[in-house]
Amino acid sequence: MEMIRMSNTKNLREGDVLGRDAYRDHSLVLKKGTTLTNQHIKRLKSFGIETVQIFFTMTPKNDAHLKKEEENEEEQAKEEFFHCLTKLNVEKRYGRAFNSNRAFRFTESLFVKLLQNLSTKSLLKQLKDHDYFTYLHSVDVFILGSLIGNHLDIDHLEEFTLGCLLHDVGKLNVPTDILLKPTSLTDEERIIIQRHPLDGSLLLSDYSSLVRNLTKAHHEKLDGSGYPNKLTGDYIPPDVQMLTILDIYSALTSTRSYRKSFSVPMALEMLARDTHAINESYLIELCTLLEIYPLYSTVQLSSGEKAKVVDVDDKIPSFPVMLDTTEIRIHLLPMNRKIWIDRIVKLSD
Repeated sequence: MEMIRMSNTKNLREGDVLGRDAYRDHSLVLKKGTTLTNQHIKRLKSFGIETVQIFFTMTPKNDAHLKKEEENEEEQAKEEFFHCLTKLNVEKRYGRAFNSNRAFRFTESLFVKLLQNLSTKSLLKQLKDHDYFTYLHSVDVFILGSLIGNHLDIDHLEEFTLGCLLHDVGKLNVPTDILLKPTSLTDEERIIIQRHPLDGSLLLSDYSSLVRNLTKAHHEKLDGSGYPNKLTGDYIPPDVQMLTILDIYSALTSTRSYRKSFSVPMALEMLARDTHAINESYLIELCTLLEIYPLYSTVQLSSGEKAKVVDVDDKIPSFPVMLDTTEIRIHLLPMNRKIWIDRIVKLSD
């Protein structure tokens, strides 16, 4: 059976066959199906192309061997998923969305299923080796995408979460000294890093249009301030608008090379101030999923009363201090959850 795998250009041999088109700065260098000669390999290296995808033949195995191999790969994927969770500060950053064994098993099984695709597994392995923080961020956005996609009951959940998992794969083409730079980027470095959505969509040429669009457009903003194409409003598909919020939330609540992480309440407050550029309704759905609400948002309690969030303790963010909107009275949610926040009425004044 013929499959595709990633190969470092240093390891290429004459006679290898390209499994996907090879690009340099969005210009085609060699087409898929090219049987490589030494001249081709030298050309790829001279253009600074470090990895390409090549065809290889998988030797048929008996059923028992295949079953054992599949079981081992499944266990490895589960171990990797759990390892990522230990690094992602789940207890604080996922609010109450990840508090059940059902939620854990659901996201774990989806992660294992997506990694059964050899191209996806290979791309994630490369991303992990290239920049571990980008890899963890990708898994984080995948988990958030799985949770909110399930919450909203979207009918293409697997495809959407695959796009979440691979949305930053274009950063394979960004040097790590730029990705990990602890100070501000130069204009030239910013141009390089802002190419990663397009680079990612090219790397995913064999994936669905939805996955490619999620990768290509996840930095677009409703007000046209995003990149690479400065799309506005309805020109940005709803799935992309949702991914954008998850991507920003993950980035804000994670430690970066140039800053410490923001608390979840602060991150949600920052997002709530940015609704001219992001989809407000999807942000409300994220808050509802996490059961954490931005400072100054107006909420409706299960008792029917309306209140404004006036203080959020990062240690117990699901139990904010609220002020009744009709009379000067403080609301404190009971720990036994006899009364709870039913929905957001308004994000902020």
